[in-house]
Amino acid sequence: MDESQFKFLKQLSRHHRYEDYFDTIPPNIVTDQAILAGRKLDFEQMILHYYQPHRPHVASAYREQRDITDAEDHPWEAIERGEISKQEAWDNYLDNLRLVLGSIRRLLSNIDAERVAITADHGELFGEMNQYGHPEGIPHPHLKKVPWAVTSATDHKTSSPCASVTEQEEPSKSDVEDRLKQLGYI
Repeated sequence: MDESQFKFLKQLSRHHRYEDYFDTIPPNIVTDQAILAGRKLDFEQMILHYYQPHRPHVASAYREQRDITDAEDHPWEAIERGEISKQEAWDNYLDNLRLVLGSIRRLLSNIDAERVAITADHGELFGEMNQYGHPEGIPHPHLKKVPWAVTSATDHKTSSPCASVTEQEEPSKSDVEDRLKQLGYI
């Protein structure tokens, strides 16, 4: 793939300060940008990449408007140190999943799309083979088998995002290819 195949590319990590969001982009920002782009620009297809439910597990910190704990930021190490249980890490992971699914629900009510595919780039291990997260080179089915759901979306205009879509950026070909490789698309 080359950049000419994209009408618009916005790498949110270049436009939002990570330190404000616990080293991650919250799903509401991805959704806001997608809604704005969907309403203002003429797209046949859109690819969005949400970071959640991946660690850091930020859902409770967002909800409670507090700083993230070390165990939420580094759950696998916290388990190894005995600071949290595997069940607590799992609960935090599920909270993160609910956070992103709520944002996707809002997206589906605020864009028009005949077909929407929802999937993930990998799974997570929670102690299987004594591994946590998604270590490279481990061919475990929990890492390789990812969800795939197809639905549609209708813009009921139930959300008015406050962020704005900037002028089209001119990413370099290597930036586009590097990002697509990181996401597993090429």
